[in-house]
Order: sequence, then structure tokens, then C-alpha cells
Amino acid sequence: MPFLANGRWRIALLCSFVLGVLVAPPAVRTLTAQAPGAVAQVQAPDAGGGGEANLVIPDLSQVSFLGVPGHTLLYSGLFVSALGLLFGLAIYSQLRNLPVHASMLEISELIYETCKTYL
Repeated sequence: MPFLANGRWRIALLCSFVLGVLVAPPAVRTLTAQAPGAVAQVQAPDAGGGGEANLVIPDLSQVSFLGVPGHTLLYSGLFVSALGLLFGLAIYSQLRNLPVHASMLEISELIYETCKTYL
């Protein structure tokens, strides 16, 4: 695929990450600030049943864990995840540039084409 071959996927991935980190959190904060009662109604458990649908999620501005505010903990976790993503991309690019034996390359291309066929 020409789009992936020339490295543009990295730019697209970086742009989507930046948009997700910089744009989404203010939108989420705006929604909770505008209608805090509506958020509490949606999150309230219904008929006492268990499951993920009935989880009550606390407001991150009001909770802390070992003295660290909830927003700080969330954003630091996102930052660590982004570092892990960058590390994985760096290792992937180094691995991709390693030399490969011709017969092994032929077999891997055959496996890739077979997987594409089944998908």
C-alpha cells in the first residue's frame, strides 16, 4: 500500500493522538460541567443488577489516589501509554530494516497473502 509505504501513517497516527489528547479532554469537561445531574442519572444503577453498565464512575476532580489528583493520574497514564507506543514504533522500524534471508521473505509474504485472502 503506497500510503503506508512512505511513512505517512506515522504522521496520521501522531495527528490522531495529538487531537485525542488535546481536544477530547476539554470537551469531556464541558459536558460534565453543563449537565452534572444528567451524568449522575445516566451512571446510577438501575434495578440493582451487576455488570459494567451499572458502574458508577467518580468525578476525577474530586478523587485522589495516594495524594495524586485523578486528572493528573489519568493524564500521566496516557503519557506513559504514548511513550510505550513510541517505543514500539521505534523497535518496529528497527526490526523492519534488518536484513532477511530471501527464502524467509518469500514464506512470510505467502503467509501474509494467505491471511489477506481469509480476511
